[in-house]
Amino acid sequence: MGVGDAVDLGWKLAAVLQGWGGAKLLDSYERERRPVHKHVMNEATANHSLLSNALLEEGMEDDTPEGEARRRHAGQRIRAGKLSEFYTLGTILGDCYADSPVIDRAGHARPDDAQRDFLNYVPCSEPGYRAPHAWLHDGSSLYDHFGPGLTLLVSAARREQAVAAASADAARRGIPLVVVRPHIGATQSLYPNALTLIRPDQHIAWAGEKWPAGGGALAFALGLEA
Repeated sequence: MGVGDAVDLGWKLAAVLQGWGGAKLLDSYERERRPVHKHVMNEATANHSLLSNALLEEGMEDDTPEGEARRRHAGQRIRAGKLSEFYTLGTILGDCYADSPVIDRAGHARPDDAQRDFLNYVPCSEPGYRAPHAWLHDGSSLYDHFGPGLTLLVSAARREQAVAAASADAARRGIPLVVVRPHIGATQSLYPNALTLIRPDQHIAWAGEKWPAGGGALAFALGLEA
């Protein structure tokens, strides 16, 4: 959680200090990270409800068939009761900044935390989620192609006008923008929208089929005046 906090706040401070982030961007820090802490702490509370003294059984250290059976029973309880503590990929990678004032989730339903899978991480390219990772055919990581500012991932052909408009909007505002065109089938299935705007912390700020006129997606993502 601490590393995630530092990454979230770090790029926002850099954007504001370098002049391409608005004051509203800093206000989004708590709105994004507090729900993450709340979810993880609730998971930790549930995990620690099963403590070692609750696993003790009379005679479980005896070198007898009965002692072996009691130890086996304790092991089964540990595996069942501690599963969400030992296997947490869904908890670690499945965060969605659904309440962020700088994430455009228009048209998307609010994620249901009660249905969230602590064990399995399911990549999702909706705004607010972590950008799905992919290995490219040259052996590089998709993440390695993201820029230090914003990244526009283009997963559909014939989007030259949209790319040109986005690049022009970014240049006009002094916003660092890298355009990535992976053009492989797996990436296109991970990113079904033609255009996906990704932040330096690898969370998605906006996604759509057409680039909004006037750079509204950039302004919204960075807390700037439209």
